[in-house]
Amino acid sequence: MQDVELMLWITLLSTQGIGLKTARRIMLSTDNWHDLFLYQMTDWCERGLSIETSMHIRESFINKIGECAVERLHRESIQVVGVDDEKYPVLLHEIDDPPPFLTFLGDGVTQYDTIVAIVGTRQCTAYGRRAAREIAEDLQSEGIIIASGLAMGIDQEAHRATLQQGGKTVAVLGSGLQQVYPAQNRPLANQIVATGGTVYSEFLPWQGPQRHYFVQRNRLISGMSKAVIVVEAGTKSGALITADYALSQNRDVAVVPGSIYNRQVQGCHELLVQGALALISTKGVLQQLQITAQNCTLHREVMPTSSSIEVTKEMQEILAGLQTGYKSMGDLSRSPGLLHLTLSEMTKVLTEMELKGFVVRIGPGLYGI
Repeated sequence: MQDVELMLWITLLSTQGIGLKTARRIMLSTDNWHDLFLYQMTDWCERGLSIETSMHIRESFINKIGECAVERLHRESIQVVGVDDEKYPVLLHEIDDPPPFLTFLGDGVTQYDTIVAIVGTRQCTAYGRRAAREIAEDLQSEGIIIASGLAMGIDQEAHRATLQQGGKTVAVLGSGLQQVYPAQNRPLANQIVATGGTVYSEFLPWQGPQRHYFVQRNRLISGMSKAVIVVEAGTKSGALITADYALSQNRDVAVVPGSIYNRQVQGCHELLVQGALALISTKGVLQQLQITAQNCTLHREVMPTSSSIEVTKEMQEILAGLQTGYKSMGDLSRSPGLLHLTLSEMTKVLTEMELKGFVVRIGPGLYGI
């Protein structure tokens, strides 16, 4: 992103009375961004702004808010990625209100990375922590990047579990990069960056947390992700806001079911009623989600390469059947090449394949690769 473009965005978004939609309309209204620096009050009024807002924006330009901010970003070596830059998270282009730029620490993501978000309540139970941890471990083992909001509770557990297994994770802040909230998670943010992950924010680094900033950042967590997994969310949980954004952005939403007596999962159960996918196991999560990953180990050879391992025709038929997603034993047994097998023979073949690592048992009688 060019400095002049960044200056203009910062100037507009820092002006009282101007939001993202208005700023975008202004930026698209001219072929020469330099002209905006010369606008007078009447020019702004002619473009639909009120007299009060026109006064505010004129003051912003006079005070060189954008220029000062860009100078400070350069001075403090803050990385910025614009919406048209290669390192901009590719799925954010699909949402209604993508931020024009993101500040970030770390390596950034590429267009080939597949991201899945894990979110949930701050006041989580041991059950929720375990589920978040095991789901994160399973997904990172498939090369998936885990996204979350660096909050306490479920977010924190998902980030930590990914790091402990050597995977990459992305944190999206509801504050500036220099104002990590909560402060207890600053070491975790540093660890994410140090291990090849990324910490993103659509706010300027020195901006502190605000309540509405966290709602804004939730749309980014879901927007950059292929799917959103909700682990323990009450009826008023911020995780439900992320799930709502995900549904409006046409992202897959999955939830971890819990006890009907636990208020902290009532939001999850409401999502189930709305049609969200229920995760039945913390193993084979990618297959349960039925999403196609790009830059991940699902692109490994499905058939074993070692000539010392015998692969029967039945095994080949099963592997072919599982290419389209997870299936039950009953589904597999109806394949033309497996009709001759009895139930016990089918069980024996699947057990052998599981032991050899060809398939993974997601749940009772349910398999994936």
